[in-house]
Amino acid sequence: MKKNRSSNSKTALIAYALTTNIYITVVGRLMFSEIIALLSFPFLNFSFLYKKFKGVKIVINGLIFFLLVQVISDVTNGSISRDYLRGWSLMLFSIISTVFLVRHFSKNKEAVVQFLFATFIIQLLFGEADLDLDIISENSNLFKVRFVGFLNTGLMLTAYYLYVYKKYFLVISLFLVYGLVCLALDARSNGLIFIFSAILLFIKNNNIKINKVRLFLISIFTLFFLYLGYVFYVNSVVSGVIGGRNSRTQISQMSNPYNPFELLYFGRIDAVISVFAIMDKPFLGHGSWAKDKSGKYYFLEKQLTGSNLVSDRGFIKNHSLLLGAWLYAGVFGFISILYIVISLIRMFFKNIYNSNQKSPILPILTVMVMNMTWAMFFSPFGLLRTSFPIFAALIIVYSNHYLQLNLIAQNNKIHEK
Repeated sequence: MKKNRSSNSKTALIAYALTTNIYITVVGRLMFSEIIALLSFPFLNFSFLYKKFKGVKIVINGLIFFLLVQVISDVTNGSISRDYLRGWSLMLFSIISTVFLVRHFSKNKEAVVQFLFATFIIQLLFGEADLDLDIISENSNLFKVRFVGFLNTGLMLTAYYLYVYKKYFLVISLFLVYGLVCLALDARSNGLIFIFSAILLFIKNNNIKINKVRLFLISIFTLFFLYLGYVFYVNSVVSGVIGGRNSRTQISQMSNPYNPFELLYFGRIDAVISVFAIMDKPFLGHGSWAKDKSGKYYFLEKQLTGSNLVSDRGFIKNHSLLLGAWLYAGVFGFISILYIVISLIRMFFKNIYNSNQKSPILPILTVMVMNMTWAMFFSPFGLLRTSFPIFAALIIVYSNHYLQLNLIAQNNKIHEK
């Protein structure tokens, strides 16, 4: 019976992964994987999962609270039905997908390998599934848009099997090299995610105990070498050795190319625009999809960038999960998303990263945590429907698993004494 349940969960997860690139248009675009999760929802024993997994309770309560304040914001702003239905469905499908994935990953924890392999195949064939207009329109970097998705997944799978054979240093080296290659090919954020993942794995595998002094020293050391790397990167882009159109354009706009914060400003100008829009309506936000009714923020972007190539899409641009929450649903929306993501990241470090176990899942979860940490500040809000449910489900399931293992180990020590 258990084998049948495990096999069914594996099949469900593979089907979910393989259908993330098949879309159905209903008001907005739905991934077919979301339809699978929706149809399965009545059979998932939601009340059991809600009681058993603390993380499920955090995610569900947080997203429902966000949905409530989003409804208030939409009513106040007079959002049109097409916009608010898309905004509300984003929350609902994030909840449904997360519960679906928690249920099936908890039935078969090893199914994550098959799930990622199916994801790798679908990304290799079709590219990453994405529902966010900001990413769809930023198609100037072929490597980032077409190759990074399946390369990331392939590298995480490789890291999993290398960890099985205790090749910890090789994983760290691969992450570092891949991170540097991404930096050279204009996928800067992806490169930083893998570099910081490598640093975390190095600290873990060398059993370096972190206190306030060591944390300060490691931070200074890391920032120093990152800045040296940044200077090398800028010089290489300026001289035409590496980089693409995006990086050359952004660096040419900077008054001081050696100021990384200025590059961040031009690289994530949408997040800057969001801040100005939030200041105009900080309490309730602008409603779902935040319409730029007067064109104010379109002209502001043209002014800030000094470019006439800025496109007017009719809504306020956003490139931050947290700022997007604030932009769409006000300060309480921001607080709810911050609470959810911070709680999940704390669960990772407390129950998984700090565990005595060196599980093959560790490099996968580390990359996902670093990716979500970046997404909090610099990735589109649509990730709540795409990558967030996978991140949340894996953290919830494995955090609960390692918490139980740690309790068993503590009880065994007590009995031995």
